[in-house]
Amino acid sequence: MSTPSQPPVTVSASPADTVAAPQAPKLILNPTTFAQLLLLRSLEIEYSRYSKDVAQQMAQAESALYETVLYGNYRKTDTQRQRTTEEKAITMLSTNDYVLYENARNAEMGIKQLLPSGAEVTIGGRVVDRSNNIMAKYNTNVEVTSALVVTLKQPLLKGAGVTVTEADKRVAEYESMIQAWLYRQQLLKVMGDGLSLFWQAHMAQQVAQLRLEMLRSADAMIADARQRILAGKLSPRSVQELERFRLTRQGDWVRYQQNANELQSRVINVLNFRRADLSGLELQPTRVDALPLSMLEGGTSLNDALDNWAPFQVSRLRVAQGRTRLAYAANQRLPVLDFQYSYSSNGLAETFRGSASLVKQNTYPDWWVGFNFEMGLSGGEKTRSQLQAQHLRVIQSETELAAVRLSLENDLISKREEVLSIRKEVEIYQADVKLKTALRHSEWTRFQAGLGLVNTLLQAEQDLLEARVRMLDAMGRLETTQLALWLANGTLLEAHNVQAHLPQTTLQ
Repeated sequence: MSTPSQPPVTVSASPADTVAAPQAPKLILNPTTFAQLLLLRSLEIEYSRYSKDVAQQMAQAESALYETVLYGNYRKTDTQRQRTTEEKAITMLSTNDYVLYENARNAEMGIKQLLPSGAEVTIGGRVVDRSNNIMAKYNTNVEVTSALVVTLKQPLLKGAGVTVTEADKRVAEYESMIQAWLYRQQLLKVMGDGLSLFWQAHMAQQVAQLRLEMLRSADAMIADARQRILAGKLSPRSVQELERFRLTRQGDWVRYQQNANELQSRVINVLNFRRADLSGLELQPTRVDALPLSMLEGGTSLNDALDNWAPFQVSRLRVAQGRTRLAYAANQRLPVLDFQYSYSSNGLAETFRGSASLVKQNTYPDWWVGFNFEMGLSGGEKTRSQLQAQHLRVIQSETELAAVRLSLENDLISKREEVLSIRKEVEIYQADVKLKTALRHSEWTRFQAGLGLVNTLLQAEQDLLEARVRMLDAMGRLETTQLALWLANGTLLEAHNVQAHLPQTTLQ
């Protein structure tokens, strides 16, 4: 995002001061600098940014799916048991002929690797050294068995395929993209609401200023009328009418100025400033570039708007996310059928080096192959219900996607028509103000010449005031409606020089 210009700081010093003491700064903002400052200071955006960052970290965590795992274990055993018949046939001990005393140490280390097909490959080395009372009879202290083992377990039905293996990873990646679009949606929402408040506050201040001008005009009319009474050109009753008119104007000004102050306070609040830290707030009505005629005539295609429209992209990603879960749920309905294979090279000696040498020579290989099968006898009621529930979720997401698309299409047409209509309305009110200004000037000229009536002049003043208020109201509605159209076609951020790249819409 672009960085807004810094607000000017006013400083002053008393004659006794030796160093100028800075006062609170005054914020001077146009719509673009206001929007940029708002995006930098909004707590809602900061909260949404955290959600986006959390989703990114979760997606990165799931990306470690194929990380090679190093494993190891060590076990020491002490055994005292009855000897088997084979052991008895080997030798007869002088004492405890029926008891075997054995000590053993078992160590294993290797790596595990998950493959996209769902297979798990394990390569490891195993060493077992043991000693017992039978070996002692033959003057052998220890027996070392070494083995290099390769094991493969490949699911053939349930759990097979990259769609199942990467299901959690893809769901997390879709969630990361969804949160990125929700973050963009929050940017647009905060900026749209903030700029709408900006124009409300500006127009309220304009109306309050207009009321103040009318109050000053009433004061001038009263002063002029008193001079005319002293000259004998006007009756004293006319001043009473003017005083009543002035009191009405003063009450209107106080009321509208209070409304303008409240709206300015809301502007300061949304910017997350303390009121005591600012000496004032000035809103400058500098407008961004006008909406291009092509946008108002429907030149911007619906597909272009959909590409920028966060709610549509979020719904589309939720459909894709739901289909990923649906494919996983469909796979879980299948029975378990795993192909298993293991191969090992073994060596037996009285030392580790001797047993390891036999392992390298692959003189004594050992392998086995087999299948593992599992299936629920009741037909898998749980997985069937989960599949049906996920299927309904996908249908629900597709329904939401269609509704969002239709809503945006209708909203674009409505907003374009509304902008064109209010533009014509502004032109009409501008012409009305021009006419009412001329009429008021004519009545004022007649009044000064002694030919006009006070009531007629006051009515002309009232008509001009109402016309100017209507024009300001229409101009404010035009600004907020244009904001709504920029928001609908997804270009509001770019219209105010905020660089926010569009998030991803598909998996890499």
